[in-house]
Amino acid sequence: MSSTQEASSHSGPLRVGVFGGAFDPPHVTHQALASAALSQLQLDLLHIVPTGEAWHKARALTSKADRLRLSQLAFEARKLGAQPSQVVIDERELLRQGASYTVQTLRELSQLYTGAQFYLILGQDQALDFIHWKNHAEILKLCRLAVAKRPGVPQQWHNESLGHFIELLVPLSPLSATMVRAQLASASDASDMLDPDVVQFIQQQGLYSTKT
Repeated sequence: MSSTQEASSHSGPLRVGVFGGAFDPPHVTHQALASAALSQLQLDLLHIVPTGEAWHKARALTSKADRLRLSQLAFEARKLGAQPSQVVIDERELLRQGASYTVQTLRELSQLYTGAQFYLILGQDQALDFIHWKNHAEILKLCRLAVAKRPGVPQQWHNESLGHFIELLVPLSPLSATMVRAQLASASDASDMLDPDVVQFIQQQGLYSTKT
């Protein structure tokens, strides 16, 4: 296993975090992970990247426009303890045609921020499957992985595929977007799972309801 508990003190090139996901919807654990990454990795910039066409998901995602707005609400800089200039809600994958891959995003960002140090932010469940990602070896050349543990995930994972990763220190949480959607579909209160502005938008748009 090759990991470090925290990043060294900030010096040198621009530090850019990349946090991607369906964010369908973004919940409080997503927010906690983004906030921890900003602080522990001493990021200059954090790109929040909602997935476009998710090649790995069997179900249809909520509309791109709605997931973009949900991301804008959940990851507002002040809610993450950041300055407005530090957080970018990045639409590039939403604008792509066809399946969208992380390696494409990292290639584009590496051209945008020449010489920057990139950190790809993952949950441990995603890291477990990283060896199956498209061009995963190239991803490791473009960035370092920053991984947050999740409860119930085996401790023995494909460490040989992860390179020299950083372990993000975030309180363990079993919360997932699947759980949130199920809660909302049953018309149960999900206010402890979601940012208040996210809850309000979901209610206004009638998202995740089983009603037709």
